Order: sequence, then C-alpha cells, then structure tokens
Amino acid sequence: MQVAWTSTNGILDFAAEPNAFAGGSWTYTLDPSAGLPTVRINEFIAANVAGLKDEDADASDWIELWNYGVVTVNLGGFSLTDDPDDPAKWVFPSTNLAPGGS
Repeated sequence: MQVAWTSTNGILDFAAEPNAFAGGSWTYTLDPSAGLPTVRINEFIAANVAGLKDEDADASDWIELWNYGVVTVNLGGFSLTDDPDDPAKWVFPSTNLAPGGS
C-alpha cells in the first residue's frame, strides 16, 4: 500500500508561524494473513476498595486480559491508558499470553 501527498496539500503544523508539509510518500507492506490480535479485556476493577488484594496486600486496581485465540500473543507494545492524550501511558512488557490464557 502506498500513501502520498502532493506539495500543494495545504497541510500546516501548529507552530506560531505554521510550517507547510512538503508532501511525500510512504510505502507499507501488509500481511493479510496476520489478522487481528485475539486479546480482550476480560475483567477489570477501576476503584478497588475492598476486593482482591495484590501481592502487597493492597486493594489495587487490576485488569485481566484473555487470549481467546488459538495462537500465543506477545503483549509487548500493547498499552493501557486513562488519558486520551497519552495512549501509551502504561506499556506492557514483552510477555506471552497463551491461547485460552488470562
């Protein structure tokens, strides 16, 4: 797939004196067999005051992910946030979630 813009695209940045985007093109290679990740948020608690406790005996907020697919999914690079301006507020480390695993 190729994406391209002409030099007369009219795109400007948000600088005090806006800069024009010069145009250009990018090429992407898509793998149609890759499919979408099969990981879902299965359960979560966003204001835990008296529920399950963590390893430090604190009633922390928590989330459970579930891989409903048939292949292992590496969560490295997946992220969670509570701030739309910071979509990668908490990025998962490289860890595998087995099929059917949570």
